[in-house]
Amino acid sequence: MNTNSHDILVALLSKLKIDCITLDERINAVSRELNDVETYLIKMTKTDFDEYRFFSPRTDSQNYFQQMEYKKVERKKLDTELSYLKNQKKNLQEEIQQLETVLTIEKNHTVELSLNQRDRQRAAKQLHDDPVSSLFLTVQKLERSQLDVIQAPKKVQEELKEICHNINQTIDDLNEIIFDIYPSLYGHISIKDIFGKKAEVLEQKHGYKVDCRIEDVSCETISSVIHIYHIIQECLLNIEKHANAKKVQLIGQNYFQKYVIEIHDDGIGFSGKEDDYGDGLKMVKDRVILLNGQMKITSKSHRGTSVEIEIPLN
Repeated sequence: MNTNSHDILVALLSKLKIDCITLDERINAVSRELNDVETYLIKMTKTDFDEYRFFSPRTDSQNYFQQMEYKKVERKKLDTELSYLKNQKKNLQEEIQQLETVLTIEKNHTVELSLNQRDRQRAAKQLHDDPVSSLFLTVQKLERSQLDVIQAPKKVQEELKEICHNINQTIDDLNEIIFDIYPSLYGHISIKDIFGKKAEVLEQKHGYKVDCRIEDVSCETISSVIHIYHIIQECLLNIEKHANAKKVQLIGQNYFQKYVIEIHDDGIGFSGKEDDYGDGLKMVKDRVILLNGQMKITSKSHRGTSVEIEIPLN
């Protein structure tokens, strides 16, 4: 949807909401008039004609019944108008709901495109910084080994072992990047298995003490599972890059049609204000909004950070 179409829909939605308010005011006014007529008719019906004539000696029976008939006609007219106005309001509300749905879908699509673009940019940077650089160094080593293959064969053998190790590491790095971009390419996504292994890596390679208690997501919608994967992954990347933490707690549980995520660290923390979110937390927030979830971040300088997220699964 282009900008002009979006602006037209927003303006139309605003006009319909104003029309709905105007209808509400008219409905309330007609309801009050109808109530007054109903009250009058009830009162007159309960009043005996002789009693009425006593208090209005100049009013004969004909005028009395004419007045009653007039009020009944007025009641019917108001009742018809009220039904018409309520029907108009119902139709208007349906139009508003349809427009809001279209705008929500359009907004979600825009957010999805933005997230995909940022994922690709980060993947490109990772490819440049890690696998591409590693392959470049590997080629240089192979070129040097060609010169030593006759004069220093043992040295070449050692270099070839190191080169094989580097190539295998590069393959692992590439698989990790590809998985991060498109995890469903590898079949079933087990959040439990993925982050169970990730916790081991954080402990072995980075020295974190990790308390990992995470369940697979009870949801058949693969796109939701992928977004939840990215949310957790992004939070852990933030800890690795910025937190300078020693302890990490990762909890992911299915709870009453929701997937609840809690990630705590004992790192340096930050102000906790949304204005101070980096690109990583902004992407997490966008994904949570896209899934109609809720997010709360609590952090103070040198007191760690806690991220609490609830994602509806229905």
